[in-house]
Amino acid sequence: MIFITGASGGVGSLVLEHAVSHGLSVRAGSRDPIKSAENSKFKSIEWVKFDFNDPSTFADSLRGVEKVFLYIGPNTDKFALEAKKAGVKLIVFMSSLLVLSETPSFIGSMHAVIEDAIKECGIDWQVKNGNVFTVYPKAKGFYVHEHDVAEVAVAALTRTEMVNTAPALTGYKYSAEEIVSIISKRIGKNISITQISEEVAAETMKKFGIPEPTYREIFSTKKRLLTEEIFKKSDDLQKILGKPPRTFEDWVEESIHLFM
Repeated sequence: MIFITGASGGVGSLVLEHAVSHGLSVRAGSRDPIKSAENSKFKSIEWVKFDFNDPSTFADSLRGVEKVFLYIGPNTDKFALEAKKAGVKLIVFMSSLLVLSETPSFIGSMHAVIEDAIKECGIDWQVKNGNVFTVYPKAKGFYVHEHDVAEVAVAALTRTEMVNTAPALTGYKYSAEEIVSIISKRIGKNISITQISEEVAAETMKKFGIPEPTYREIFSTKKRLLTEEIFKKSDDLQKILGKPPRTFEDWVEESIHLFM
C-alpha cells in the first residue's frame, strides 16, 4: 500500500494518477477526503483525512502502508516517527534544489530539516529535488513538467535501485519573458509582461498565506539568477525515465484550454 500526501493538490494528484495507471495499491490523503473523493476520477481509491497541522490524523493514514509520497508540510518530524511506528519501509520526499546550494537559505534549510528527519527515523528514503521558480522577467530558472515529477515519484516508489538516493530534477531553463512568448505564439495573441516591484509581489504572496521569510528568499534567489548559475543542470530525470524531460511547450499544448 502506498500513501500519497496532498493527493488532491497539483503534484500529488498527478502522482496518484500515475500510480493508479501502474496498477499500484494507493491510499490518498486530503484535508477534506469526502470532497476529494467526489471530485476524483478514480472512484475505487481510498481517501482518508490527512492534515499536516493535525498529527492526530497521521496514525490512521499510515495504517497498513509500506511506502509514502511526502510533500512538504509542518510536523514532518512527527510524521516520520509515526511512519516508522506504522512499519513504513520507504518515504519519497519532494525536496528543493536549494538544499544542494552552497549558499545558506531559508527554503533550503526548511527542506533539509525534513530530509534529516526522514533519514534519522531509520526508514529508507528517496529525495527528489525540484525546481525554483523565477519572477524577474529575464531571470532564467529550471522548470520541470509536473508529469515528469509524478513519473519520477512513481519510479522512486517502485524501483529498488532508487532507494537512499537524491536525484536532482532540473528540466529546461526558461525566463518569464520566454514563457510568455511561448504562450503568446501558441494562442496567437500578444501578451505583454510587466516587471513588478518586490513590494507589490510581497502583497500578493501574503494574500496566499506565504510566510515572509519564504517569499523574501524567493525574491533574492530570482535576483541572483539574473547574474549567477546557482544550480547545475542534471541529467538525472532523463536517466530515470529513459527519455528527455518534457518542455514548457509540451505543457502549453496539454493546457491550451486554460488560455483560450
